[in-house]
Amino acid sequence: MLDKIDPANVIIPPSKMTSVTYNSVLEDALKATSCNIACLEVKHRDVCPKEELAKLTKGSETSWAPLKATVASIVAKLVHPEWDTRKHQKQIGGNHSLRTIDAKHVSSALSKQHFYPTATEFALTRSFEKAEPFDRFYSGKITPDYCKTAFLNVVEIINTSATTDLLKAMLEYVILFLKERKDKHTALNNSVIESSKQVSLSDVSDKLEQIRKLTGHGMSVLPVLAVHTVLTIVQPLLWPSMRVKSLKEHTASDAHTDSYGDVEGFTLSEKPVLAIEIKDKIKIDDTIIASFNKKTTASNIPLKYILTTAITQKYHAPNNISVQTVSDFITTYLQNALYHDSSICTVFVVELQKCVSAHTNLSLTNKEAVVSILKSLLA
Repeated sequence: MLDKIDPANVIIPPSKMTSVTYNSVLEDALKATSCNIACLEVKHRDVCPKEELAKLTKGSETSWAPLKATVASIVAKLVHPEWDTRKHQKQIGGNHSLRTIDAKHVSSALSKQHFYPTATEFALTRSFEKAEPFDRFYSGKITPDYCKTAFLNVVEIINTSATTDLLKAMLEYVILFLKERKDKHTALNNSVIESSKQVSLSDVSDKLEQIRKLTGHGMSVLPVLAVHTVLTIVQPLLWPSMRVKSLKEHTASDAHTDSYGDVEGFTLSEKPVLAIEIKDKIKIDDTIIASFNKKTTASNIPLKYILTTAITQKYHAPNNISVQTVSDFITTYLQNALYHDSSICTVFVVELQKCVSAHTNLSLTNKEAVVSILKSLLA
């Protein structure tokens, strides 16, 4: 007869299960070379996860927040399966703060590997910060509209009917999209043409006009990039004692900074000497002039410009403010620099290619369109 075993003396071996962490979830998804498409195509209450995720990836061309919120929700659900992530804030009954998880563990990690253009968490936009569950009654104005519907459909599936396999497939689907996007951006950066072909002022003017006619979300940054590029390359020739401020130093609206304009120049002793306000497809009126004048007059800045991509006849506003088009400004300073460097127009086109290709807030579609126009001058 076997002796009776005292439960207190039984040694239970440690569990072989490894703990699931934000890092491990992302690492597993990043290792994937494919995803379970069949699983994604199974409908949940007439909603197809694959179709909704496709809308969210497409929408990232306009807004990253819906896609980032979706990824954060999937990752959080895999780490905390007991949590209904639709309750994204603790104040509305959520187990955790989805915004905090995205900021600390998801967006930060994916941006470091250049899958996201920035580390900004999804809830930094007001449309995602309302103290309401992410359900069909959520009142936040998530844009574009089709992304709001897709996001709310996906988070409902995540928290009502998704299995672990489906959650992993959804995450892998998005990660594969991000990998493909990253590869395309890298290829675009590597395709920049270095050329010795002679480019003329009329060539530059023609291509700037083609670029001006392009439409799409985020395109308003292009005139700022073009003006900053031309000033950066002519500055050593025309103003050796001036420093053109990096655009990386000026990312917020002028109204929320101490900036004098979108593009600025300073002496070596940090005295402001150049201020340029740039508008896209906006007619310059007295209100714009008065606002710019208010920011610049007290500093006695000698070089002051308000530029626009709208058709405008050059004129001079009070206090020596020159109002003209972006194209006229660029070609004027390129012509002045021709005295020092006969290839300055070519240098400008090459550098603008690089600047556009590297800019994080321009979509791939917009980058490809602009770079294609510029390359046509150099090929």
